[in-house]
Formats: sequence, structure tokens, C-alpha cells
Amino acid sequence: MDIKIIIDDKNIKTLTYDSPVLLSRVIRDSGCGFSFPCSGKGVCGKCRVRVTGCVSEADEREKKLTGENSAFRLACLTKATGDCELFLPDKNITALTDGLCSRYSHSPFGEGVGAAVDIGTTTVALYLYELENEKLLSVHSFANPQGIYGADVISRIEASLGEEKEKLRALISKGLEEGIAELCDKANINKEECKTAVVTGNAAMLSILLGEDVTGLSASPFTLADYFGKTVNINGMRTYIPRAISPFVGSDITCALISGSDIMKNEKLSLLVDIGTNGEMAIKKGDEIICCSCAAGPAFEGTGIRMGAPAREGAINRVWQERGKIKYSVIGDKAADGICGSALIDSLALFLSLKMTDETGLIKNPTVFEGQPAIEIADSGVYITQKDIRSAQLAKAAIRAGIDSLLNSCGAASEDLGRLILAGGFGSFISPENAEIIGLIPPGTAKRTVAVGNAAGMGASAILLSRQALEKSEITAKNAASLELATSDFFMKSYIDNMYFTKKD
Repeated sequence: MDIKIIIDDKNIKTLTYDSPVLLSRVIRDSGCGFSFPCSGKGVCGKCRVRVTGCVSEADEREKKLTGENSAFRLACLTKATGDCELFLPDKNITALTDGLCSRYSHSPFGEGVGAAVDIGTTTVALYLYELENEKLLSVHSFANPQGIYGADVISRIEASLGEEKEKLRALISKGLEEGIAELCDKANINKEECKTAVVTGNAAMLSILLGEDVTGLSASPFTLADYFGKTVNINGMRTYIPRAISPFVGSDITCALISGSDIMKNEKLSLLVDIGTNGEMAIKKGDEIICCSCAAGPAFEGTGIRMGAPAREGAINRVWQERGKIKYSVIGDKAADGICGSALIDSLALFLSLKMTDETGLIKNPTVFEGQPAIEIADSGVYITQKDIRSAQLAKAAIRAGIDSLLNSCGAASEDLGRLILAGGFGSFISPENAEIIGLIPPGTAKRTVAVGNAAGMGASAILLSRQALEKSEITAKNAASLELATSDFFMKSYIDNMYFTKKD
């Protein structure tokens, strides 16, 4: 049987199978960019696709996730039983590439042109530089193709423990090769001229890229086979991989720390927070740096939220009140069909302020959406359910408990914090005021909060352009202490206490 993959009304590829096959396997075999946030377990309902032709009947679980009469099917639960056409969405994820960086002496890691790369769990950001004069030639980003194996780090680790290990490595390796080619094409140069790179990311992403064993990252006590801080060959490029700090505080935080070293200079404490599925953070007191990592889950990146979405066209990215009415904006000025993390925080803060929810997160006077209590965002057709609010509470409680734990490790309180630095795509787009209202960040810190953009990418760029930055990254990673939260009674108490939303005065 033949299965055609169609994107934007164009036949991209045709695959042939001898027996019934899950559409999720077809998509993975095709190599087309697509995300299976729950790793194909049939619980998130995010892998909706349109399919025509011979397919299996929808069971009750699928009907519950897509609706009784939906024109869409879930790729992870639907089998092709004969010839069919599979229509995949063509929606671009918006990745943050801008950022701030401290200044270092010019002494590049290589000659000619070079690339700095930040491999995120969700997106990959790339920068091409003319090394001699530090000129930024082009910027590119793309969705991490490993998303077909799940949205979070744990799902990638689990896949890498089995026979999918090489497939995962090949996916990101090919993605980098194509991404570098796109960078060079934008700069109108031959891709063969790019012979040098600095690649950063969390420990799991880098271990998978290098084909290293991730068993130590799969269970407590967590260990890392390689802390990096070394030069390797990737796709023919001489590539430096910055040193990681701990198994779950990776090279990306090392790079973020050196990129924001000027920003973190303060007479009081400075705290850097990168909010993602794995919230990584670091506190700086004088010359001392203490780091930690907490599993927040992917709620703020759209997974686990019924109509959640990454920052892509059609996603609501901001919600506010104006003249007594709830307003919203949508990425790409398209009709709203989802909500991304920044707007989720806006919505939760607004619902709390308008007393549409109480301090426990309970919805008052809800409407019903797919059998659940919910609130519609104005007339957008996008709903936030009671279950969504609970998922967001778990995520924000973990992040806040991590922040509180770092402050406690220094014998400090939130009022002692001189500056709160938010890094990464999510942190750079959220409203600090709304984050404070729901208790994601400590009270009184919104006015002391600064967003620094893709600090990991900027740090990788600094290392590419300066040996001084490279040396500082190694010293920083080696000297930074790591706070273990898994066995911390303080963290657990703070986590439970922060389940509630704070009241607005």
C-alpha cells in the first residue's frame, strides 16, 4: 500500500508498506518535521492530522481526544490499512534568536566563517559569523526534529536507551547539517566555508548528538557520562562543546552564565532562570555560583494543555484586559487555534485578578468544553480547562520552589535579590508582572526582572568569537556548585506551598 505525505498541497513523499502501519510511524519514517509531545502514548491529542483513504476506525479513546465527528485523526492511534493520503500541517515555530551578551576580547575559535548553535529540546537556533571581524552574517532556527519522539527531555532519553538511539542522533545531525546550509545560503556563501562551530545545549541533547550513553540520565542517582568541554568533529566541522555543570544543568546554562556575566554583576544576589520543561537556574553571590534543575514539565510549552501550542502561527501569545473586555493577540495574525505559554500566564493572572478563579485555581461559573469546566479567552474559540490550570500550577510550583531553594541555599530572601534574569524563549516573552501575580516568581521581583533572550545562543557565540569566553566557560562550569533538589525537604515543602496562586492586593 502507498501512503502519500502532503504538506501545503504538495506531495512531499510517498512511502510503501506491506501491512497496516501506524500513521505516527509513517511520519517518523518520512523524516518530515512533526511533533508527538506525549511520545505517541495517545494521551495528549496533539498529533492531529487529516487523512483520506483506507484507515482504521477511531476507537473511544481517540474520539474522546478529537471529538465524536472530527475530520482529524490522531497519528499515534490511527493505522493506514491501504492506500491513503496524509496531510501534515505547515506551521512554523517561532524561535527566539535575539539576546544580550557580555563583551570579550576578540580571539576566535577558528578562521573564516563559523557557526554558533543552541540545541534546545523544542527548537534549535543557529548563528553564522565572519570570525575575523565578528560580523553576524545570518540567523536561522528550526523545530528540533527529535520532537517526533516526545516533547520533553525524559522522552528523548527513554527513546535513546533502546533501538531508537541512532535514529535520534541522525535526526539532529541531519538537522544541523541542513541548518548550517540554510545559514550559508542566507549569507550567500558556500557551506563548505563553514568549518568551525560551537554547539551548546542541555546534557541530554548533547549526549544524543554525540552518540554517548544516556543511561545515567534515566534514573537516580543521576550521572553524566561526559561533562564535555572538548572539541569534536560534527558533519566535518571542528566543533567545540562547552562544559556542563551537572547532569541536568547543561552547557546551555554555562553559556547563559558567561553571556550575562555583566548583567549578573550586582551588589546583591543575581538569579538566572531558564524556564522550560526542565527549569534550570543559577544564583550568583559574589564569586560563588550555585545551580539547580527542576522538572517543571512541558505545560508552559503547550504540552499537557488541551489547546496548548508552541510559539507558532495561530497561537494566542498575549492576553490582557482593556476597557472591561478581555483582549488577545495571535502570532501571524491568523485565526486563533491554540495558546502558547506566555499567554497562558497572562490568562491565569487575569482570571485570578477578575475573580474568575480563586486562589486554589478553581474556576468559578465555568463554561463546559469537551466535558470539562473551562473558560473561553474572549470569543477566540480557545479554551483553558480546569485540568489545564492544574497542569500550570504544577509547573509554576516547581519553578518557584527551585528559585526559593536557591535563595535558601544562600541564606537569603526574595527581598535580597538584586536582579532576576529570565533567559530563553519562554522567559523572554512572559510578563514579569503577571508571573508575579500567579506566584511563578517571588513577590516584589517583577520590577527587578530583566529578559536577556537566547542567552545560551549568545554564550555559544561569545565562545566562537573569543578564547577568553571559552576559558571563562570552563572555569565557570568547573567552579559552579550544584544543589540537589530530589532529596531536599525544603524544595518539597516549597513545591507544595506554591501550588496555590497568590492573591492580587
